Amino acid sequence: MTSIYDKKISKQIFSLAFPTWIAFLSKDLLGIADMLFVSRLGAKSIAAVSLSGIILGIIFMMGHGISSGTVALVSQAVGRKDKEGSKLYASQSISLSFITGLVISIICIPFSDHIISAVGGKGEVITLGSSYLSIIALVAPVLLMLVSMETSIRGNNDAKTPFKSMLIANVVNIVLDPILIYGWFGFPEFGVNGSAIATMIAIIVAFCILTYSILIGKHKNNIVNSKEFIPKPLIFKKIFNIGIFSSGKMFIMNIFGLFFMRLVSSFGTVALAAFGIGLRLRIMIFGPSMGFGVASSVLTGQFIGAKRPDKAKTAIIQTTFSIIIICLIFNFLFFFFARDIISWFSSEPDILKAGITFLRWFSFSFIFLGSSLVLGRAMDGAGYTKMPMIIHAVALILIGLPLGYYLASTTLGLRGIWLSIVISNAIMTLLLVLDISRGKWINRIC
Repeated sequence: MTSIYDKKISKQIFSLAFPTWIAFLSKDLLGIADMLFVSRLGAKSIAAVSLSGIILGIIFMMGHGISSGTVALVSQAVGRKDKEGSKLYASQSISLSFITGLVISIICIPFSDHIISAVGGKGEVITLGSSYLSIIALVAPVLLMLVSMETSIRGNNDAKTPFKSMLIANVVNIVLDPILIYGWFGFPEFGVNGSAIATMIAIIVAFCILTYSILIGKHKNNIVNSKEFIPKPLIFKKIFNIGIFSSGKMFIMNIFGLFFMRLVSSFGTVALAAFGIGLRLRIMIFGPSMGFGVASSVLTGQFIGAKRPDKAKTAIIQTTFSIIIICLIFNFLFFFFARDIISWFSSEPDILKAGITFLRWFSFSFIFLGSSLVLGRAMDGAGYTKMPMIIHAVALILIGLPLGYYLASTTLGLRGIWLSIVISNAIMTLLLVLDISRGKWINRIC
C-alpha cells in the first residue's frame, strides 16, 4: 500500500529540493534583475532579449534531454548501489554534452540574424537579438557540460555543491550586468551585449567550480571516472533513448512559446515587451518547481533502482503536494500585486497596462505549470519519457495553439491568448496525472 506521507522521504525531498530551489531562485532573481537593466534601454532591447530567450530555450532543451537521460541512469545506478555504473554514466553524459554544445555553437553563431528574424524579430530587434544570441552560443558546450555535472552530482544526493556554484556565478553575473551594459567604472558601454557577456562569464565561473569539485575537490573519484570521458556510442545511445523524448517535450514547449510569441508580436512591440516581461517573471515559479522536480526525479530513480516503487509513489505525491501549495501562494501575490511588479520593469503606460493584464491571467496557470514540471521530472527519473512527451504535444500543440489563434481572432484579442495558455496547461496537468496513475512507469528499469 502506498503511503501519502513518509517522514524519512520528506527529509530526503527537502534536502534535495531546497538547495536547488534557492539556487534557481538566485538565478530567477538574476533573470529579473537582468531584464530590469535591459528594460532601461527601451522596448526594442526587451523584445530582442525575449526573442533570444526562445532560442536559448531550445539550447536548454538539448541540455534537458541529456540531463533526463543522466538522472535516470545515474540515480537508478545509485539506487542499486552500482557506484562504477553511476560514474560511467556521468562521465559519458559530460562528453555527450560537449559534442552537442559544439554543434549548437557552429549552427547559431553564423546564422544568428536569420534565427532571430525567423522567430519574429524585425529591424533593430534583429541586430540586437542576433549579437546577444551569438555571444551566448559561444559557451554552449560549457553550458551543457555544466548542466550534466549538476545533474550527476544531484543524482548522488548532493544538491549543495551545485547550489554553491550557481550562487557564486549569479553574484558574478549581477555585479557585471550594470558595469557592462551601461559602461560603469570606465568599461565600454556594451548595451544588450553587456548582458550576454556577463552571462557568458558567469557560466564559465560555475563550470570551473564544479570541474574542480569532481576532479580535485570534494567529489574526486566519486562522481566521474576520468578514464571514461572517451565517447562510448552504446552509452550515448542509452542516454539518447531516454533523453530524446524529454527533449521532445521541451521542444514542444518551446514551439508552443515560439508560436505564441509570433502571435503576440502581431499585436505590436508593446504587447511583445509585456509578454517578455511576463515570461521572465514565470521563472519565479520555475525555481521551486525545479527544486521539487529535481527531488522527485532523483528519488523516483533511486527507488525504482532499489525496486521500491511504493516509496517512489510516495515521493511523487509529496513533491507534487508541496509545489501546489507554493504555486498557490505565488498565484495570490502575482494577481493582487501585478501593477507593482510590472512597474519594476517599465513605467510606460501601454506596457504597464498590457503587462498587468497578462500577469493576472497567467498567474492562474502557475499551479498547473508547477505540478506538470514536478510530475514530468519524476517520470524522467523513472526513464519513462515517451508518454509525457505525447501528452505535452496533445495539450499544447493540438489544443493550445489552435485555441490561442482562435481566441486571438475574437473580441477577446490578447486576453484570448492569455486564456488559452491557462486552459492548455490545465489540460496537460490533468492528462499527466491520469497517465501516471496507470503505473506503467514503475517497470521502467534503465
